[in-house]
Amino acid sequence: MRTLILLLVAVFSGSFLFFKNDNSKISLPSISNDIKPAEKGFAVLELFTSEGCSSCPSADELMQKYATRDNVFVLSYHVTYWNRLGWKDMFSQKTFDERQYSYGAKFKGDGVYTPQVVINGGYECVGSRGAEIEKQIQNVQAQTPTNSIALLQKTTGNDVEINYNITGDTKGKSLHLVLVETALFTNVKNGENSGRTLKHANVVRDFQTVKLNEIGKGVGHFFLLKDWQKNNCKIIGFLQDDTTWKISGASQVSI
Repeated sequence: MRTLILLLVAVFSGSFLFFKNDNSKISLPSISNDIKPAEKGFAVLELFTSEGCSSCPSADELMQKYATRDNVFVLSYHVTYWNRLGWKDMFSQKTFDERQYSYGAKFKGDGVYTPQVVINGGYECVGSRGAEIEKQIQNVQAQTPTNSIALLQKTTGNDVEINYNITGDTKGKSLHLVLVETALFTNVKNGENSGRTLKHANVVRDFQTVKLNEIGKGVGHFFLLKDWQKNNCKIIGFLQDDTTWKISGASQVSI
């Protein structure tokens, strides 16, 4: 009888342990497959563009191709300084002008222009020069990133919570969390692109900056406006040096 009781206890204990372990696996948070931490070389392409600029549509089309490539992170900033020429770009924001002017000061150029693309914070060129951009993408993707970013999102209604976890040295760097929307179309009625239908990829809708110092973990929040298509939105996070502006890591997650 004693042997039988011990045997039954062992069986039930094993079953309990089995179910406990199985439930533990289910309850643990996991990182989405949509996340692309840049464990391999990466390229962040920051395009400064405008619907009021006749030279910009070709750059916008080029960015659409790059936005689908692995470890290439496209951000399209629509600037405001073309709005005075007959067409107001509904995606434009003054803060994007300021970011471009800050890059202009870093590159010590004669001024800003569109379309301009900045790659990993350290190289700039005309945003429609496909061969030059491709060469730079290959150069930066051949390098090993010094930071890796894991992003996990939780969306409740129009509220988006982003948990981030950064590995590597974060001192003197800032994390930029950027909400972008893709597959956007505009029928331009005036200005230099009058009569054209323009398509945009990864239009920057919201841009937030987190000063990290030595802390590489935290939570960010976004609120989706009613005219934004949730299924076409994602969050791109990238780590940038506060002094050199070089980008040392990037990742993205769909909403």
